[in-house]
Amino acid sequence: MCGDLDQTPIRRPLYSGFFMIRLIDSIEPADVKTLQELARLRGLVRLEEILKKLGQPATKRAIWSLSVDAILELEHRAADTKWKPPHSLASYWRLDAREFWRDADPLLKQLNELDEVDFAYKELMTSNPATVNPGDDPLFQMQGYLNPAPDGIDANSVWQKNANGEGVAFIDLENGWFPFHEDLAPPPPIIFGDNFTLGADHGTSVLGIAIGRDNDRGIVGVAPGVSSVRLVSTYHETDTSGSEVACAIGPATKLLRPGDVLLLEVQRDFKPTEIDDLDFDAIRLAVSNGIIVIEAAGNGNLNLDSIMTVGGARSLNIKSPKYQDSGAIMVGACGSRVVEIREGIRGHRRYQHSNYGSRVNCYAWGEEIVTTSTTYGEPGTGFSRYTYGNNIPKFGGTSGASAIIAGAALLLQSLYQIKKMARLLPNVTDPSQNMRAVLSDVETGTGQKLNFHPDPIGVMPDLKSIINRLGLA
Repeated sequence: MCGDLDQTPIRRPLYSGFFMIRLIDSIEPADVKTLQELARLRGLVRLEEILKKLGQPATKRAIWSLSVDAILELEHRAADTKWKPPHSLASYWRLDAREFWRDADPLLKQLNELDEVDFAYKELMTSNPATVNPGDDPLFQMQGYLNPAPDGIDANSVWQKNANGEGVAFIDLENGWFPFHEDLAPPPPIIFGDNFTLGADHGTSVLGIAIGRDNDRGIVGVAPGVSSVRLVSTYHETDTSGSEVACAIGPATKLLRPGDVLLLEVQRDFKPTEIDDLDFDAIRLAVSNGIIVIEAAGNGNLNLDSIMTVGGARSLNIKSPKYQDSGAIMVGACGSRVVEIREGIRGHRRYQHSNYGSRVNCYAWGEEIVTTSTTYGEPGTGFSRYTYGNNIPKFGGTSGASAIIAGAALLLQSLYQIKKMARLLPNVTDPSQNMRAVLSDVETGTGQKLNFHPDPIGVMPDLKSIINRLGLA
């Protein structure tokens, strides 16, 4: 049964049914609940007229998880950094267009013609960037992604230095988990959004990979001793919406300290979530506040160098004049086995569904990953299981790879604090203190970023080589 599993990505609805509206910078933000209120308050007469013609659709601030003052305070902190978001998150609004979606394009045209509107666009749906693979190898071998290079990232080399993630905080962003799994105790709290139980298998698997506890009950995560684990969900029961990524990034940015890790386990149309302008700005805000953001490259088998963002304003090709850097560490996925890539060069081939391109910084396993999992029955119920045996497909895709890289970042942060009494930061000049540069360094990683891969996905971090190079041994 498992061997016949269809591994083709499932096509889901492309758009969420909502418009994203970014107002021009000169309009002063206000802590009001609806766009209609703001239009009246700021005298935006033409915008008021269009909203009235549409029957006063439901609107709200796109980042309603934080007050306007809190957003502006975070942006003030970012003002003097290279990662300052190009647009204020307080300028974005969300409009429910599901009732008149057939007329979406002409309505968007009208909105974009308004002087007060900088850009309006259709919001892409989010989905979990995971694919599953059949697995029939012995259980003991299934966590090979933890093995020494070139097989895996060599987590044990850091564990031997008494670093296990302690001293670092971690937030996972997606939409569903089973927090009560025996290998996740104590249950991580969901601090924003609602738990979408149909997505719990994905989130539970991600948590097991990154931070599964060392309790002799099943698997062990890459960083099993991380000090704080919290969850933020893009799903909200009130409007059955599961695509509010930036709104979930907001409270995570406020809670995390410089050097903590935020993992984005979502994709939009099988592309990285930063193709959405609001998500890009929210990522920039998090990075500018010193947070290490790990972002899945997505599972579309796409060359990201040929991808333009929504509206065509930005390119994901780092050599393009339209390229803008979000500051996130973008993660691709590889196969689990070391093979000969070309004569004399051994490494991992790109996993078949993983996106690739010059923007992808590093990679890890995207198949054959044994981790925590769950099955939900009635709402609110579930039980623990693991992704092995009994015809249970193993976890993979760029979701699995991103979780491994997040764990690697947590371990390095923990070790850096022990050895240096300091934190690696993602936006400092010195490459030895830049987490993205460290994890994607071709001198310490397995594989080559551009020279030997026709479809580049960066390098797989070798933690033993990294800690030697950084003087942390």
